[in-house]
Amino acid sequence: MQDLWKHEPVQVSGDTYTATVPKHGVVLLRVSIASGGGGAFQASQPRPAAAAPLTAEQDHQRLMDLLHITSLRPGQSEGAAGPNGVNFDESKANPYPKLPDRWC
Repeated sequence: MQDLWKHEPVQVSGDTYTATVPKHGVVLLRVSIASGGGGAFQASQPRPAAAAPLTAEQDHQRLMDLLHITSLRPGQSEGAAGPNGVNFDESKANPYPKLPDRWC
């Protein structure tokens, strides 16, 4: 074990380590496991093999399942008469509206 702030090794007695941390202070330690050593610090289990890459559709479905989303809102229909028709008329839009005097 090494104290990374002081750049010096830390002596550990047994399976425990105690540090005095000043108020608003920090202790930064690096723990290394010696090969063939026992004690309290045991090597972690090997990581499982990486999963096969997903297609875009599989990844989309995976995220939908994770977020518990059952369906997405459909896009707009062509024309205003459809079930999801557009609800604006660009001809009525005024790019230069008359603003109140206090905003000018």
